[in-house]
Amino acid sequence: MNETLLYQVDDDNLDRLLDAVGEIICDMNAAEPNKEVRYKDETYIAVLKLNSMIFETIKRKFLEKEGK
Repeated sequence: MNETLLYQVDDDNLDRLLDAVGEIICDMNAAEPNKEVRYKDETYIAVLKLNSMIFETIKRKFLEKEGK
């Protein structure tokens, strides 16, 4: 996913997406309690990466608004 395009997403939509991805991660954690097994799953890692990208985009937008 291109972070430049993600940066163009509305702030409220980013917040909702972050919440939804967080819920998905919780569901995946519940489905497989063993973190060693989860970390070998490509989809789980992709979802974690997406979560990180969304969070970093929100953080960057916030810092730019704060003038930092």
